[in-house]
Amino acid sequence: MPKNLSASRRYIIIDECLHNRFHLPSSSVMAQHPGVWTIGELADKIAEKLDLRNPPSERTIKEDIRVMRSGEMGYEAPIRNLSRIGYYYADPDFSITQNPLSELDIENLKEVLAILKQFKGFRYFTDVNSIISKIEDTVNISEYSRVLFDTVPDAAGLEFIEPLSAAIRQKNIVSATYQPFDRDVAETLKLHPYVLKEYNNRWFVLAWSEKDHKTWIYALDRIRTIKLLDEEFEPAHPDDIRGYFKNIVGVSLPTGKPVEEVIVRMRKLRANYLLTKPLHPSQEIIQKDNDSVTFRYLLILNQELESKILELGNDATVIAPPGLWERIKAIAGSILENYHIEERKQKMES
Repeated sequence: MPKNLSASRRYIIIDECLHNRFHLPSSSVMAQHPGVWTIGELADKIAEKLDLRNPPSERTIKEDIRVMRSGEMGYEAPIRNLSRIGYYYADPDFSITQNPLSELDIENLKEVLAILKQFKGFRYFTDVNSIISKIEDTVNISEYSRVLFDTVPDAAGLEFIEPLSAAIRQKNIVSATYQPFDRDVAETLKLHPYVLKEYNNRWFVLAWSEKDHKTWIYALDRIRTIKLLDEEFEPAHPDDIRGYFKNIVGVSLPTGKPVEEVIVRMRKLRANYLLTKPLHPSQEIIQKDNDSVTFRYLLILNQELESKILELGNDATVIAPPGLWERIKAIAGSILENYHIEERKQKMES
C-alpha cells in the first residue's frame, strides 16, 4: 500500500502526465521530445490537481518516481530520464492503473477473501456480497484458507442481520416478533435498534423497547419475523451503548445488580490463557506465587461470567464475592451429582 494517501494521488497524477504524448517539455521545443516532463512541470501539475498552495519539492517528485520504478508498490513503471530534458514512459501503453495489483497483493487478497467467505452469515450484507463477487471475477481463490475461524454458517437468526443493519443505519424503528426460550408464544415488539453484537457464535441486537421503555439485548435466533417501519428513532449516545457492555462479560445485563469485585485464583500454567486473552478489560493481577496467579475484576454478575469460570474447570477458584463463590460451588456440586446418578443407573442396569 502507499505510504500515505497523498503519495498515492501523486503517483496517479504523474502517471497521467507521462501518458500525455502531446506534451512538450519546457526544457526543449524539439519535436522528438513529446511526452517528456520536467520535474518542475510534474510538481506544478500535482499542485494544480490537488489544489496545493505550494508544489511538492524536487526531492519528493524524484522519490515518487523512484517508488514507481521499483517493485515495492508492484508498479515497476518503465520511467526513463533524458538528461537535462525530463522523464517519460519508455512503453507508451504502460499505466499503473492497468495492473494495480502486484502478485503479492493478489496472494494477500486471496487470503483475505477466503477468510471473509468463512463468515457465511455476512452473505446477508448484499453490498459486501457484491464486492466479494467482483473480487472473485478477477482472483482465483484457493480451496481453503490458512486462517480458520470458529463460525456457525447456518446458525438461526442470521437472515435478520441485514434488515437490522439497515434499520440501524437508517434509524428506522422495527416491528419484531420475538420468542424467548422460556415462553411458548412470541410477542410483537417495536424496537429502536442501536447496535449488532456477536458473542460466542450467536448474534444479538441492543435495542430500546417501546413496550418496556428500556434498552435490552435481543438474540437474533429468537426473532421470528422482522419488519422495518416508516418511523424514525433518535439514536442512542455512543457512551450509553459502551456503558451497557462496560461491566459485563458477554451480553446480558441483569437489572438492578451492582458492580462487584470479582477475584479468581488460577493455577499458574492455565493463568497464561488469561494473561494473553483477558476475561474482561478490567482484569488485573493482584497476587502471584509459585503455584497460582490471582486476578481481580470489576463486574456485574451474570450467566456468561459463570459459564466462563466453569469453562476454566478445576484450574480456577472463585475467592470473591461470596455469592458467586456459592453459585459456582452449587453448580459444580450439581454436575458431580448428575454423574453419581448416572453411575448408579449404570450399575443397576448391569
